[in-house]
Amino acid sequence: MSGADRAHLGPGRSGASPRSGLTALAARVADVALEASVVGSFSGFGYRARQRIWDWPAAPAGSMDKVVVMVTGATSGIGRTVASALASAGATVLVSGRSPDKVGSVVAEITGAGGRALGEVADLASLRASREMALRVAAAHPRLDVLIHCAGGLGRSRQRSVDGYELTVATQVLAPFLITRELSATLVAGAPSRVITVTSGGAYASRLSLAALQSPPEPYRGAAVYSQAKRAQIVLAGEWGRHLAPLGVAVHVMHPGWVDTPGLVLGMPRFHRSMRPLLRTPQEGADTVCWLASAAPELLGTGQLWADRRPRSPYHLPRTREAPAEREALWEWCERQTH
Repeated sequence: MSGADRAHLGPGRSGASPRSGLTALAARVADVALEASVVGSFSGFGYRARQRIWDWPAAPAGSMDKVVVMVTGATSGIGRTVASALASAGATVLVSGRSPDKVGSVVAEITGAGGRALGEVADLASLRASREMALRVAAAHPRLDVLIHCAGGLGRSRQRSVDGYELTVATQVLAPFLITRELSATLVAGAPSRVITVTSGGAYASRLSLAALQSPPEPYRGAAVYSQAKRAQIVLAGEWGRHLAPLGVAVHVMHPGWVDTPGLVLGMPRFHRSMRPLLRTPQEGADTVCWLASAAPELLGTGQLWADRRPRSPYHLPRTREAPAEREALWEWCERQTH
């Protein structure tokens, strides 16, 4: 995927300039104030406020005509929205999900609208199924330009994967790690290419604990395990960025804010009911994913956490910062489990 295949998204680190009447300093101050407020940042109001503050260019239709994208978790919520949006921009989208019927429905929806989509069925709770899917993709496609990990979910009770891992950790830490590794050569063939992981602002409250990932403590708290998995995603994005940058593959992780999705309804029903007026639409939650997939590579760097098209610190609380040895231990554990 050459730079010529990308839409030029204008000046600035994030491809945006302040709207007319705002100085760059005023725009940054307003943005930082939203970030510090948490509710203001994660809500639909925060997204719309930043959209007004910054002049966000959209990727025009056809800008991704030569691009091959794979999206996991593409049958619902943010993943489905991302798959449809990128197909509308011209990309060939590999729609990944665990239900053959749902995968087929999304593929039919995209192709019916004139887009290009192919289905890939795999249950990410199985490392074998995840590996087999990645190998099928690598065999069928000489290059992959964008790999997007959207599959997620918050369990309310302890469940084990077929391989014996806690289900949230299996599907949101180990499976994405395995898929990224198995597709790394295909991503290198598409360089400059990129990997994007959808995480959660819930990671801000957690410090990485490999012990908690290996064996979540009793009593089981699904939100705590989910937060740990999301922290691990952020840490691994930095590690993948370091490993893959010399090969022309950039790695990004983003959090979409609070988004009204079926997963939120199932995983946090009370939160959904109480916060529903403040939640983002799936389109608002998917915006930064689509932007990261289509923006010019020189605007993005690698290994960073993004929210609303701007890089953010993953450490809102000093106690959540992990040591280099802990990052290395997480990487080595993922390597051992997925081999």
